[in-house]
Amino acid sequence: MLEAIAESGRTDTQPRSVWAPGAVDELTFAVVSDTHAGDPRAGLSPSKLTPTERRLKVLEAAASSGASFIIITGDVVSVPGDYKNEYAEACGEFEKTINIPMFLAPGNHDLYTTTSKPSKADGLAFWNKYFGPLYYSFNIGRFAFVALDTYDWPVNLRNFMDSTLLKKTGSYTEGAMGAEQFAWLGKTLDEQSAAGRTIVAFGHHTPANFARTDAVAANGLVAPDDVAKLLSGNACCLLAGHVHADTESSLGAMKIITTTSASAQIADGASWGYRLCNLKPGEIECKSVPVVAQEEKK
Repeated sequence: MLEAIAESGRTDTQPRSVWAPGAVDELTFAVVSDTHAGDPRAGLSPSKLTPTERRLKVLEAAASSGASFIIITGDVVSVPGDYKNEYAEACGEFEKTINIPMFLAPGNHDLYTTTSKPSKADGLAFWNKYFGPLYYSFNIGRFAFVALDTYDWPVNLRNFMDSTLLKKTGSYTEGAMGAEQFAWLGKTLDEQSAAGRTIVAFGHHTPANFARTDAVAANGLVAPDDVAKLLSGNACCLLAGHVHADTESSLGAMKIITTTSASAQIADGASWGYRLCNLKPGEIECKSVPVVAQEEKK
């Protein structure tokens, strides 16, 4: 699915692969978010194009933008009752439209399940099958990229069939991070900071979109403020989605940049699109690139 070009000129297809010649002092990459394959709500938006057509246009535009690779910040699919088809559909669309490396982080819609016990029907199992690990890091020259799983709830609080419980705990839509991932993140950020690399973190939720209910501590999850402190003390930027809008804010010296949906619901008058980011040591700039405008159907 992902193509890496070796120095010999030959190509090799590997998950999350990337190749860059020599020292890298500047990078250009695209960010796509909230593609929501199979989401029936996306069809309610005022558009002459179907959700699938919008999604393909955005993916094709991002892939041909001059970016070296694409980052996708979650909500690739929609709901667990149709994960078998939705994951296959999303993966097929990526293969059809993207001919540069891509790196993904999961969103809440990607990791729901329909039971409170571990199951092959769990979105986590589908994610592992199609896209690999839930969190990881990679380096390109002077830069480090850290992918996060911001929907790190225990299985019983990801059970889509128990919406009352999920809404009470905050796990229906909001983010969370477990102690194991938090420990990994701290170690990874320490190592990358010590190496002098500029760090870009990416995931679906920003810390502001993490749950702040009693269920967080009760389930051994990390307090949102602790996640925010760790990231802002090390990363130059956090790239996210979830809010279906292009926004920019800051947390200390760290920029927080969200990207609009590639196909699902967006604010009236907004467009479906992606971000094009330019990264230099210690700084990042991401511009919004609208691709499909909202239009009433004929």
